[in-house]
Amino acid sequence: MRFEQVATGFIEPTYLTHASDGSGTLYVTEKRGMIYTLDGALFLDITDRVINTGLAGNARELGLLGLAFHPEFESNRIFYVHYNDRNGDTVVSRFEANSNGAGEPATERVLLALDQPEDHFNGGTILFGPDGHLYIALGTGGNRPEDHLNSQDLGSLFGKLLRIDVDAGNPYAIPPDNPYVDTAGAQPEIWAYGLRNPWRFDFDEATGDIYIAEPGQFGFEWVHYQAAGADGVPAGAVNYGWPVYEGFHCFDIPSGTSSDAGNCSPPENYQAPIIEYPRGQNGGCVIVGGAVYRGATVPALNGAYLYSDFCSAVVYAAWRDGAGAWQTTTLADLPGLASSFGEDESGELYLLSISDGTIYKVSPA
Repeated sequence: MRFEQVATGFIEPTYLTHASDGSGTLYVTEKRGMIYTLDGALFLDITDRVINTGLAGNARELGLLGLAFHPEFESNRIFYVHYNDRNGDTVVSRFEANSNGAGEPATERVLLALDQPEDHFNGGTILFGPDGHLYIALGTGGNRPEDHLNSQDLGSLFGKLLRIDVDAGNPYAIPPDNPYVDTAGAQPEIWAYGLRNPWRFDFDEATGDIYIAEPGQFGFEWVHYQAAGADGVPAGAVNYGWPVYEGFHCFDIPSGTSSDAGNCSPPENYQAPIIEYPRGQNGGCVIVGGAVYRGATVPALNGAYLYSDFCSAVVYAAWRDGAGAWQTTTLADLPGLASSFGEDESGELYLLSISDGTIYKVSPA
């Protein structure tokens, strides 16, 4: 296989996705607050309300982070975005597209707004799950000790995977089977917790399984996996372990380091990651997930989870062997800084370079 350059000239692209309307159109979000189609047509401009920080320092994590089209977009023209406003705070909003196929900035309806404690660890991805509900990934809100603790606090939305019903309520409803609906002091939107900064997560289109890529403090990067249940949806109420664990290792908040001492106790509902790699591997610094390949052009990759690293743009694949053990291999070493994977309606995968505005497609050799 190879990574074929299919577009360039984007300004700090952060995500690529599609609407399930049969059009084949791909949409690319730019960090500054613009959304274009892959062929360069403007879809939405909300630069007047999105913070623009460039790629320097921790503030590089701010901007337009996520985009999700309603499953019935073809008929209702509704889509959702996740961004940081001019104050750096988190906003998840609903928009509508007009009859000409362009998003209308004036139709914005805010679903969720959170004061961001610091200028990083915002999470980023929003996705509709196999159940038709909207899932929202939020980071801890920052790197201070108290921010780390948000992940294990069910009274906080930070460091969580949220699940909401956008087809009911005002501005949304809580699905009645969310795990903490009846838990005193818990936020009912929470689906899973114990996350550090889930910049990118993905549902396997074929199985409903979920993969969540997680950056560590200084030691390790890792990937979480949750198989879908009989209803096609991964289990909720899962605790992914931060800040008790950094990958497979015990983590110490005061020192900011991890160890293999094994003297930490797994928290309630703990689910260990499936794979990890050490910070600095192949020049890496922050893991970038990741999607499962379900396309037709490179059949040898079918079912493999592809992921990369922001600093190195080295691309890896993970899969389970016949004995059920997770294996990994290196696929490519690309130029630039990797920001995200995306997929089209056919399950073909793309990789975005935020530094040079290039988009690559996984293609046959």
